[in-house]
Amino acid sequence: MEKAFAFIKKNGGIATEKPLYSGGVFSGQCGKNLNHGVTVVGYGEDDGQKYWLVKNSWGLGWGESGYIRIERGATDNKGTCGIAMQASYPFKASSTISDEL
Repeated sequence: MEKAFAFIKKNGGIATEKPLYSGGVFSGQCGKNLNHGVTVVGYGEDDGQKYWLVKNSWGLGWGESGYIRIERGATDNKGTCGIAMQASYPFKASSTISDEL
């Protein structure tokens, strides 16, 4: 680790091709400062562990073909990775169709 710190100090950074997530139900730490939008498209359970199925915008080469399974039911009311912090969803305001804007 000290070699990595020395390299960063001298050269300004380290690039890696290894993704932070490659599969499975993610239940690790990732912070709760929101800076990226994703879409929850479903939910499920894998070997007793409940998860949200989340579509990312980084393409098919990331995660599980562009998706991540994030732990569902975390005791923190913000959810794992802040998944429950600023959720939004569409709703039908009227059943009447109008040409007006």
